[in-house]
Amino acid sequence: MSEEPKTRFAKYEGGCLIAVLVVIGLVFLAGLLNPKKKLVDVRVTGQIQGHFIDDPTFTLLVWHQYEGNLKNGRLTVRLHGKSVRPEDAVHVHSFETWSPNQHNVVTKSISLPNYDPAEPLVVEVYVKAANARDTLIRLVWQNGDWKD
Repeated sequence: MSEEPKTRFAKYEGGCLIAVLVVIGLVFLAGLLNPKKKLVDVRVTGQIQGHFIDDPTFTLLVWHQYEGNLKNGRLTVRLHGKSVRPEDAVHVHSFETWSPNQHNVVTKSISLPNYDPAEPLVVEVYVKAANARDTLIRLVWQNGDWKD
């Protein structure tokens, strides 16, 4: 009578397989239960106000059209252009709650020494919030209006 050798798995081999399957299942289930965050619909208007004594001022109004309040986030406005001073290039607005629509506008005013309307001003608006996807929009202001 010949006995066939019995193969035995080490104790950890069976447990590892089960652990891997459980982790994969949890990741898949979390993706189904956690809805994807949406992008923020950011709106921006701008206006150059010229001064005879001081430098012209570029005033930006920023608001959003998200389907609810944005929570625990930050609005960052960056400007690039020849007339933008380095210390005026970045503006940050932190918020716990930012309600939608133009009634809740955030205003940023930037002084522009040596402003030339023909030179483009690049405006980058970045919104980061706990309940929305990070959103970045890039706009160009030239000759008194937004350029396409």
